[in-house]
Amino acid sequence: MLASCFLLLSYIGIRFWKKYFLAGLLCGLSFASEFPIVLLFVIWCFQIFLNEKSIRPVVKFAMGFLPSLLFIGLYNYFLTGNILTLSYKFDVYQGNTINYGFSLPKPEALWGLTISPYRGILLYTPFLILFLYEALKVVFTKHFRDTIHIFFYNYTLIISLVSLFLISSYFVWWGGWCYGP
Repeated sequence: MLASCFLLLSYIGIRFWKKYFLAGLLCGLSFASEFPIVLLFVIWCFQIFLNEKSIRPVVKFAMGFLPSLLFIGLYNYFLTGNILTLSYKFDVYQGNTINYGFSLPKPEALWGLTISPYRGILLYTPFLILFLYEALKVVFTKHFRDTIHIFFYNYTLIISLVSLFLISSYFVWWGGWCYGP
């Protein structure tokens, strides 16, 4: 919840306030709470550049993110001896250390994350069916070029899909949105 709160505030900072340093700082705090957020940071840097047509907002966003990145790097270094080695690698339960990391997205994980009655997102958040309907309507009523433009320039659409594929790519997937990397 904490990571989601910071990520939402970061999105508001980018999209509505145009305060890129603050948005980067909030995105960094989200990353400090949930490591996979670093992927969203990279995507948002690309999208900020596409939307603003300038490198300056991207630099401000990255400078805001930097303190959290340094903090996590130091945290990892003092715990594991390497800035890139996460403490998850040293879990007491042996099954977690064997299945540490990512692979290709698994079809059963994609099914379970989306429409499965066992913790599927559409079961818990049925209004997303309306979103899916509206998204498909846009895809089929607009030209392909306009659809691609919407996909790459929208700050929430691409990260939603990337998050879905990221969680379904984790080596061990127990089911639902309450478990993941």
